Amino acid sequence: CCPLAVWFWRDALRRVPGWDVCLALAAPAGCAGVLLEAYGRTEIGDAEAAAACRFAPLSLSAANAATLGRRGLVVIDGVLSQRQLAAARRDASGLRAGRFALAGDHGERGDAVSWVRGDDADVGDGLRHAVRMLRGVADELERHGYVASTTHRVPRQCQLARYGPSGKGYDRHLDRCALGVEDLGLLEWLRLSDYRGRALTAIIYLNEDWSLARDGGALRCWIAGRDVFDVAPTGGRLVIFDSGVVEHAVLAACADRMALTVWISGERRVLTGPG
Repeated sequence: CCPLAVWFWRDALRRVPGWDVCLALAAPAGCAGVLLEAYGRTEIGDAEAAAACRFAPLSLSAANAATLGRRGLVVIDGVLSQRQLAAARRDASGLRAGRFALAGDHGERGDAVSWVRGDDADVGDGLRHAVRMLRGVADELERHGYVASTTHRVPRQCQLARYGPSGKGYDRHLDRCALGVEDLGLLEWLRLSDYRGRALTAIIYLNEDWSLARDGGALRCWIAGRDVFDVAPTGGRLVIFDSGVVEHAVLAACADRMALTVWISGERRVLTGPG
């Protein structure tokens, strides 16, 4: 062995700091790994631009876009025909029970949810059609002049939520997290990157023969934080609202209730009037 090499390694080892110093140096690297994992835990990692999700069977109007921009919420009936609704409902009901998991960490909601994509092998044509309808919402709004948020991106997966009869609904909440890093801490702030980016919530209901008086289960919305507006989860109905403005709750239902939801990310605009 070369004496010069022996001398080099002996000198290098003498310069290695103590274990306490090594651990102190390793800690920031470990923290960085945790933070990167938190930031990478996202439901919109493979999201697509709105135009890539265009779906011709979905037809919204300029009036729909204007109402959403002015009020923060719009309700559109009949986006699924009775035949399409029946097929989507049949496919959703036929998904295996193991696909669903109870939602909520703190007792705030009583539904079971499954994440579905149009290219999932066990998703039938009826449910796939409903997924494509939802994913086409952002493009339709942009094409009809919606400007309260821009640069929309649409996740490939939608949430299918099932509420059982006589169970808990979902407490009042906002879909977009507006809290800053000083409120949440850096780790939680990164983990909530999806929620912080939400601009629009779009829901298609898959229920059959629904009556608020008989079945309950309304989507209760607070417009401008004060005006209460109840939406019946009527099958084939599309509801779109501003994720960062419209507080909402799901009231307890007396029948099985199904909703398919997508959260569209985007950049919110601050709109000001003249002067």
